[in-house]
Amino acid sequence: MPKAKNVEEYIAIQRTGIAANPDCGTSHYNLAVGLIGQKKIDEAERELHAAIDCSPTLAEAYVQLGGICLQRGDLDGCFEYNKQATKARAGFFEGYGNMGFVHLQRGEAEEAIAALI
Repeated sequence: MPKAKNVEEYIAIQRTGIAANPDCGTSHYNLAVGLIGQKKIDEAERELHAAIDCSPTLAEAYVQLGGICLQRGDLDGCFEYNKQATKARAGFFEGYGNMGFVHLQRGEAEEAIAALI
């Protein structure tokens, strides 16, 4: 795959990859990351869901969706997406860390500790 010189080129490369292989979850995920960088959150969210549809074990996509929820002030959504990340891939510690963060934001110190250990 060619190296992108900027985010617009990176997004174009991902779109080309998706056009050639629409079932590639990684390409949908990578496109979403580029779109997040451009603050195109709604489109990124759609691409993250497409990534999960294509690759249900792509835990990183769930974490990104959790991050979008967090930006919106939706702690419950953030928690649930990170919980799904830990179910999508055993031992995916980023999801546990993010769930611990949500517990801390809610003032639930003991639950946070349990999520983090």
